Amino acid sequence: KLAEIYYHKNRMETALENFLAVGRKDPLLYLTARRYAAEIYFKQKNYVAAIPVYSELAENAATAKEKEAFQARRIVSLIRLGQIKNAAAEITAFKKKYPKAINNVALFTVELGNHYRLQKNFKKAIKLFKRVLKKYGKSGYADDADYFLAVTFITLNKVKEAFAILSKFYSNHNGSNRLSAALNTLGNLYFRSEKYDNAIAMFKNALQVNKDQSLKANILSNLIKAYTQT
Repeated sequence: KLAEIYYHKNRMETALENFLAVGRKDPLLYLTARRYAAEIYFKQKNYVAAIPVYSELAENAATAKEKEAFQARRIVSLIRLGQIKNAAAEITAFKKKYPKAINNVALFTVELGNHYRLQKNFKKAIKLFKRVLKKYGKSGYADDADYFLAVTFITLNKVKEAFAILSKFYSNHNGSNRLSAALNTLGNLYFRSEKYDNAIAMFKNALQVNKDQSLKANILSNLIKAYTQT
């Protein structure tokens, strides 16, 4: 209970310390604490610590759905660590075990695409993002694929292709958690083209839908720059 209080107050280090102190005497309570611990590790990008906890949770999952979710988080952690061969082997096994888990397969494909994007293997990244849009367009990760595809095009200075994606992002993915980032990026494209009024509109729209405090400062900074130009 003390750990949960710290968790909801966003004091993650103290929460984690208390969750890790929960012993095995009550198995249900122990596994609940382990679930919180795994989530904190994952949020902190401490994937080395998260992976064995997700393995433990998967082994002790109460339902098949929970087991699938924990195994999926383990695979994402492996990808983000750059352990692509291990992740690929687990993805193959995952597909055989859960042939209907299209959403998670789409997630893995996006994560792999993002891995290659960060490694500057843009050709492979684009191929993977396009695969998500073509094969898993109805999944919950089509918006992520579209957003990262646009970002990749911007990196490659293919502004026309990026603009085509981002200008339709609101109509195609209006409920996306990437919406504020997409609008902010679109605003930057307008800013580069010296279309400051359009940039201001995009930055203001991005602020309206934004739920990410770390992104808010960047959007505000961009809005101030655009106002300065006008």
